[in-house]
Amino acid sequence: MKKIVFSTVAIAAAVALPSLAYAQTSDQEASLFLGYSYLEVDQNDADSGGTHGVIADYTYFMDRRFGFVVNAAVNWGNVAAPPNIFTISEVRLRQSTFLVGPHATLWRTLTSEFGVRGLAGAAWRKGDGIDNGIDFSDEWAFATGAEAHLDFRLSDNLWLRAAQPAALWTNFGDRWQFNWRVSAGFVLRAGEILQ
Repeated sequence: MKKIVFSTVAIAAAVALPSLAYAQTSDQEASLFLGYSYLEVDQNDADSGGTHGVIADYTYFMDRRFGFVVNAAVNWGNVAAPPNIFTISEVRLRQSTFLVGPHATLWRTLTSEFGVRGLAGAAWRKGDGIDNGIDFSDEWAFATGAEAHLDFRLSDNLWLRAAQPAALWTNFGDRWQFNWRVSAGFVLRAGEILQ
């Protein structure tokens, strides 16, 4: 699991950092968010369970209000299992989401910012029975959702993302599940519009 987490962060940094460096010397604007993620998952008629993880997103701004975001998160934890023939009551769950979509900044001052996004993409979920190690699920599915964020300025290029709540829907097993996620962390920003 650690390899997946580090790989996800490394890929996000490799994609985003050249653009951030370019934005420092051009009219382009961009931001890179790295933080902690708490995901509450729906397990097909089971009680939901909480998972912890990491999240990264890269936003490219076309102007002061509108942009495009690429978002990746990895979460893991033990949650209640859905009804099954193995009488497994709890599973060790890992879930990753890879989402893209439009971003709109609704409010921006010199010290704070509030924005919203629409997201769509893919999700991967793997669950193993805790007591017996049986592979309970391992599949990819369509995912969609909406997200907001509230940022506070620490310096020109470093901001605190105090809250990033999200409502997410996944379609594992051809059945829709509702998940909610709350994230927080730091945002690296570049470009004159974002100052």
